[in-house]
Amino acid sequence: MARHKERVRVSRACDFCKKKKIRCSGTQPCDLCTKDSLTCTFNAPYSRGKRRTTSAAAAIRPLTGAASSDRTGTSASLDGSLPESIPDDNSHGIDVNESGLSDQPIPSLFASPEIGASDRQGHFLNESSGLSFLLRLQRRLKGDNNSASPTSLFTLGDPALPRFNSAAFTLPTRQEADALVSIYFELSSAGYRFLHRPTVELWVSQIYEHGQILGAHWQSKFAVVLSMFAQASRYPDSHVAAGPNLGLAYFQAAEHQLALETEPASLFSAQALLGCCFYVLTRSRLNHCWSLFGTTSRLMLALGFHRRDLKLGQGPGAQVDHLEYESRKRLFWCAYNLDKTLSTILGRPCALHDCDIDQDLPNVVDDQDLSSTSIVVADNDNMHVMLGTIHNQKLGRILSKVLSSLYGLAPLSQERRYRIMKELGADVDAWRQSLPAFLNAERVDSRLLKPLFQRQSNILSLAAGHAEILIYRPCLFSDYTRHHHISEESTDSTVSNVQICLRAAMEIVRVVERMAEADQLYAASWVAQYQAFCAAVVLYTFTLKSTREDAATWGKYFRAAERCQDLLAGINNETSLARRLMMIMEEYRAEVTQKLAQDSPAAVGFPRHSGTFTGPMSGNGVANMSSQQDPVAEYSDIPNWEQLDYLALDLGDMIPDMDLIYTDIPYLGS
Repeated sequence: MARHKERVRVSRACDFCKKKKIRCSGTQPCDLCTKDSLTCTFNAPYSRGKRRTTSAAAAIRPLTGAASSDRTGTSASLDGSLPESIPDDNSHGIDVNESGLSDQPIPSLFASPEIGASDRQGHFLNESSGLSFLLRLQRRLKGDNNSASPTSLFTLGDPALPRFNSAAFTLPTRQEADALVSIYFELSSAGYRFLHRPTVELWVSQIYEHGQILGAHWQSKFAVVLSMFAQASRYPDSHVAAGPNLGLAYFQAAEHQLALETEPASLFSAQALLGCCFYVLTRSRLNHCWSLFGTTSRLMLALGFHRRDLKLGQGPGAQVDHLEYESRKRLFWCAYNLDKTLSTILGRPCALHDCDIDQDLPNVVDDQDLSSTSIVVADNDNMHVMLGTIHNQKLGRILSKVLSSLYGLAPLSQERRYRIMKELGADVDAWRQSLPAFLNAERVDSRLLKPLFQRQSNILSLAAGHAEILIYRPCLFSDYTRHHHISEESTDSTVSNVQICLRAAMEIVRVVERMAEADQLYAASWVAQYQAFCAAVVLYTFTLKSTREDAATWGKYFRAAERCQDLLAGINNETSLARRLMMIMEEYRAEVTQKLAQDSPAAVGFPRHSGTFTGPMSGNGVANMSSQQDPVAEYSDIPNWEQLDYLALDLGDMIPDMDLIYTDIPYLGS
């Protein structure tokens, strides 16, 4: 008996065979199309079983794989070698046409498992996030298509970075390296000083004199230097050969060096990781930082940086390494502050909890007075660089209380909420009074200070204003009208709290103006941009609530919000956080303007506030503004706009619809 020919299973037919419902060979071109001299295509939708590629598609895989490798940030392996090949874009079973592009719609990546508790990618988020404060945001985003390309799980939705090419990486010249060190300590780390400058300068000298850093953990130390270069390259300086991906190359080289480290985890590896966290934030990669900081924080907990070392200096002949001890404290408290800031922005739980911490704050000691064998603690009344960092960390403790008490899980009555607000507001006032005179903007104009102290004063003013916004912002949704079931005292408290919130927002706008005038509103100043955004949203929200009032009630706040928006629009850098926030701000401003036109006769003839910033275009990315320029015209096609949705919240019933603000029903937030 003759053997039957082995049956070949074909999972997909070409378009012609599928239309005619006849058997297809599954090749491209298929046998029937070849016989009849037809054009063989595979463009019809396919939804049965596992997606497969045609033989022609397989032939173009090297091309699509090369394109993928340019877009995918792949970490170096532990042995220092890079993968020889990268899986192509078709490895997930997405069919491609002859151009190498997908013919199939990519399934939505943004399914939200629980309304009001996560964004479209399923990431948890609560109402402490400033973006969740916007009522109209989710409606705007729902109109977008799901065109986001798949990205790494560990970047949580941030766009993929180019693949690191270790063979093409080169160090800067010695002159450029010295300039980057100076930029880092004078510009980049004004508010977060966790590196010891003499030590870093010694490492840099060893790299250029000996080819590597001497001693143990040299690869982790090298990663510290590279992460510092990455951050510094995001700031302008005429002596450094800048480029769009200069900092990215340093960042990926730092990751590469950490992957090559074979010695146990140490202070230096934690320093390098935290430096990498700050770098990705300068590129507005908030979710990437969230993932990377998870590793960083747990490494510090494993090394015990959160605990006070009670055994230091005990026992006969014990030697205390003052430099290491202070570095541990500096590193931990800078990480603590970053943890609270990330939790505030993203609306997610903190990684470091106060109940687990008994570490002391760093001493007030300048770098030149600190070494392994000696330490000279400074007088708090004098001007010292570490004072700004320490007071920033003290404010971080207050921010932690705000997040846990006002934005925690426990439901709060109006009376209890207002009592907590009063206590937290008093904490901020007491903190402000404890500031040294040169860091207190209410006592000394920051413009009179030298640049480093000027930046520290501005950072502290912005942070204090943002803390007050977080404390009092829920009151913006309360009804001021007295009712029989609302006490006069409660109504007066609401009005007072709203005024404090507005005052804080106005102070942030003034600080941002000073920064722009001094050409210090850098594209890398991510936290200042977010704080300015929160201030503008508060001012727009108050205006929206007050549209039926006289223009004297809302006019100055509306103009201040527009002014703040204009300054952020002047940060002309595609990787800045301001660029991602501009579309949201402009959309919200349009809603406010429309409501003003409907409700307030005084709004007639109230023109759009034109940008008046005249700072020169420089390396920091701040551009000139003109009265004819539309501040968001160039942002209408922001790349990866849909990636911003990781900050969005489907508000559900947490915040009322806009029309409810004008009803007689009081609302205090959840």
